[in-house]
Amino acid sequence: MKHLEAGVPVTKHTKKRVSWAITLALAATCAFFYRTVTCHSRTSASLYFGSRPQVRISGITHVGYYDRAHRQTKYLGIPYAQPPTEERRFRPPLPISVPHNLSHAVIQANSFGPSCPQSTPVPYPISEDCLTLNVWVPDVPAPVTRSLGEEIAKGLPVLVWIYGGAFINGSTQKYPADALVEAAIDLFLLTRWLVPVGAEPSASGAHNLGLLDQRLALEWIHKNIALFGGDPEKITIFGESAGSVSVGAQMSYQRGNTGGIFRAAIMQSGTPSTMSTSILSSRTRQTTYDRIAQYLGCPVSGEAGWRESFSCVQSANTNDLQRAEWKVLEIPDKLKATDPAPIAFAPSIYPNDPFFFDGPDRIAEKHQFANVPLIIGGTLDEGTDFVPSLEDTDALRSYFTTTQPGLTFGVETPAARKAFDTFVSMYPDDPAAGSPFGTGNETWGKGRGTKRGAAIFGDWLFEAPRRKFTREAVKAGSPVWSYQYAQPGYWAPEFGVGHFADVQMIFRWFDTHSDPEMIRLSDTILSFWFVDAFESGTCALRDFFDRLNFVYYLDPSPRGSRLWLGGAVAPAEDP
Repeated sequence: MKHLEAGVPVTKHTKKRVSWAITLALAATCAFFYRTVTCHSRTSASLYFGSRPQVRISGITHVGYYDRAHRQTKYLGIPYAQPPTEERRFRPPLPISVPHNLSHAVIQANSFGPSCPQSTPVPYPISEDCLTLNVWVPDVPAPVTRSLGEEIAKGLPVLVWIYGGAFINGSTQKYPADALVEAAIDLFLLTRWLVPVGAEPSASGAHNLGLLDQRLALEWIHKNIALFGGDPEKITIFGESAGSVSVGAQMSYQRGNTGGIFRAAIMQSGTPSTMSTSILSSRTRQTTYDRIAQYLGCPVSGEAGWRESFSCVQSANTNDLQRAEWKVLEIPDKLKATDPAPIAFAPSIYPNDPFFFDGPDRIAEKHQFANVPLIIGGTLDEGTDFVPSLEDTDALRSYFTTTQPGLTFGVETPAARKAFDTFVSMYPDDPAAGSPFGTGNETWGKGRGTKRGAAIFGDWLFEAPRRKFTREAVKAGSPVWSYQYAQPGYWAPEFGVGHFADVQMIFRWFDTHSDPEMIRLSDTILSFWFVDAFESGTCALRDFFDRLNFVYYLDPSPRGSRLWLGGAVAPAEDP
């Protein structure tokens, strides 16, 4: 981990982790920090269904289970919205309804819910009835709970994870919080992204549904998390890639009037301005929609009224609709990168939208977002796994300016193409200057222009938007800490420290063959986000208080230290 402003590596910790936390999983992940059985015995989480823990919410009993190996109570697959099926397909989400017969209102919350339909194939069970969340609740030693006292008088802090996936795929099943639950409650939530909406059908309200799903989930968490032992006034949301963009979008809800349902945010590799490059014109979006409609045998908008066309698509078989998207968004092999991102229906701008009511750059410049403490950063080589092999400048230009459905970029007008050419000219046609950075002339058998393209992609979608959002957040008065993750080891050498590399550190995807130094680095990073690592049974309680960081004290540095040199980013600095 490299602190971006200071440009120096952060000291690595070498102590063993002990994890106590509550976690929830929806389309995002929510985690609560530190709670013992003694502490949460005051909540309905201590009630038991036979020998299993249960929580009763609005007349519905959710029966979880205790994971002895991880010392956690888990509640998986809890619905937080009405099923978005049949007439509810492609409609804004509605809160979960209370069943008429409460004697049968029992949910066995012991397995993940299915993933939402995806725009690309994924190895998870799929269903449109997918709006669920998962909760992880830790056991915490009673001495720690008693010593925390007022810190957790109203419950544990809560952490909500929003996963990435380029707004085309993703699943909570990929992000189990077993190793993440340290000193908080974690939640992971599922949301919808496979929503083929053209320019006109958007009038039906079927736009930015995934963001609306997230908002409803956050409202559910804020309302009900105390029943699991969490403090609804201490919720932190965080995410990576499209999840990070979503965090920024949730901060901009109703121009920053979020209703106080979260108090802090962590953004990893993405801001709403990342979407400035993938918010395609209405013409391109409409063309994509019409191709899907044709594949399904539905009339396109030009052949009939948009209501008739949209109604036909809305009633299509789930599998047929998914295959139609896969076919229309298929990327030609010569343009297919390691991680292709065929974005066509990602978050878009609508004047009456609660999130993207204006261009994301303008929203940032007007400071129309929640003024909350923020950690924001990314990886050194953000673009390496998104760019195919590019032989020369012509191939590079073709990749970035193609606007056929299935590609990400909206360079569609002569003025935009001219601006793009000027932008490209700023990057030397020299592999040694490209990404992965610091690797000389090595190309690993790929085209000469590949590393140049990766540098452009990383700056365009991630680094420049991050810097802009950081500057604007500081100007708005938010406490901000900015970082860059620059530790190789997760990806193969040709990807450097690529996009997503830091997620391994957060979710601790290690095994018995993992490098001990990487594990210790994970300890350090998690100590910034959540709670510092310490040796079980040897750490004095007074030391424990000094290790509760961002989710407790809204400052990633352990108390009494300045590991993040200079503290929060000052307005005069270049973040």
